[in-house]
Amino acid sequence: MSRRTTLAVVLILSASASGFGQDWAKKMFETTSHDFGTLAQGEKAEYDFVVENPYSEDVHITSVHASCGCAKPEVKRDTLRPHEKAAITVKFDAAVFLGSKTVTITVTFDRPFDAEVQLHLQAAVRGDTVVEPVVVNFGTVEENCGAEKTLKVSHKGSKEWRITAIRSANPHLSAEVREIGGSNGQISYQVVVRLQKDFPNGRVCEHLILVTNDSASSDLPIPVEGLVAGAIVVSPESMLLGVVEPGQKTTRELVVRGKQPFCVTKITCEGAGFTVAAPDKTVEKQLHLIPVTFVAPREPGRAAGTIRLETSLGTVSPVTVTATVVLH
Repeated sequence: MSRRTTLAVVLILSASASGFGQDWAKKMFETTSHDFGTLAQGEKAEYDFVVENPYSEDVHITSVHASCGCAKPEVKRDTLRPHEKAAITVKFDAAVFLGSKTVTITVTFDRPFDAEVQLHLQAAVRGDTVVEPVVVNFGTVEENCGAEKTLKVSHKGSKEWRITAIRSANPHLSAEVREIGGSNGQISYQVVVRLQKDFPNGRVCEHLILVTNDSASSDLPIPVEGLVAGAIVVSPESMLLGVVEPGQKTTRELVVRGKQPFCVTKITCEGAGFTVAAPDKTVEKQLHLIPVTFVAPREPGRAAGTIRLETSLGTVSPVTVTATVVLH
């Protein structure tokens, strides 16, 4: 083969790989765009772009950057093994501009091919409405205790502007609103947000929607954050045992902590290939390490097991943990 012919083949293969690369990378994302809707000036919002590697080779993210300083993307796991899933979290700050805004997040890959994927965020920030504080943060709340926080919503402009309702997608999170008057064309509301006593243990990451009579932009989302900590805390909350070859055995430890010494009185494990080493039922400790073992079958795919723990603390509900493994 002549030098000229060889060069032509190399150029053709490079062009094909480049075109294919953009396509395979984009296919890993569940979605490549998100609209935050209308935000009050100063409000902060967050969104996870989920990415999953469906291929038989490792995928590596080299960089992530935003077209605007109002958005800060973060990748907690830059290498995805086959069938692993992660998220690119983008934190959006509506304090630095007014009006409509579109932000582009560029994600760059170098394995198994070079590629770039562009993600898009949209938001409309209004300066006539102010929410203080911009995020309802409950901090750490003990199980079965509940909590409440108060925020203030002020609107300046239309004298007819009103909050007409509050929507919550979570039945364990509620709020009530009360008008507290206004002057000089400004109207203010007090919103009391309540975390119900039966809110499940774990991270609180929710949104309340304040519904207004503004026909142009009726919904105003309010982020709600916090942590409901039970008397028993299990880590990790969802266990990933990694990628396992056929016939291979892998073991990970489940960490179970309590605010006071306790016994693990019963453990059940459901799921083919999963086993759990039960601790001594008579030993009271504040921390128990429980080995979870999986033996892979010969068929590739994904396997999942459910582990259920009961303790000597009678007032504490049983704890359930999901264990997942990818079969190579």
